[in-house]
Amino acid sequence: MTNNKQQTAVEWLVEKLASLTFDYMAGFISKREYDQLSKGVIRQAKEMEKEIIIKAWKPTEVTNDMERILVPEELVLALKEIGCDESCPTYQEAFKWFTEKKITFGITDHLYTSVYHKIIVADKETEDIYDDYDDAKNACIKQLIEIVKGGNK
Repeated sequence: MTNNKQQTAVEWLVEKLASLTFDYMAGFISKREYDQLSKGVIRQAKEMEKEIIIKAWKPTEVTNDMERILVPEELVLALKEIGCDESCPTYQEAFKWFTEKKITFGITDHLYTSVYHKIIVADKETEDIYDDYDDAKNACIKQLIEIVKGGNK
């Protein structure tokens, strides 16, 4: 397998686990469901022979994935403006902060296939469609920031 296919497989696994983590942190699924679904994703990756790719994952690729974990700097500054005082916010910390503000939100994907992602914020589904999960996360945070700025929560 080429390195491109290896990265694609790793990105697939990271994206699926990140999506499940988001759903769990947002309260959409229980801990039990999270555990079961996570095991299912890993089992599916193994069935697709992706365990070889996971073992071959190079440390330099971890750095690239860190960019997928940390909120971009411009959004960090906007989060600080509305009172989110996390020193180095990850998406997980940011979404948890909004959950504590009792704002409902979520990012859905089409039948767990990564074909597209739509955002639901404050019980309203957006018309926007995102091909990339990272773009959907950033757009979701931007919309949540606007809700807090507007005094809705």
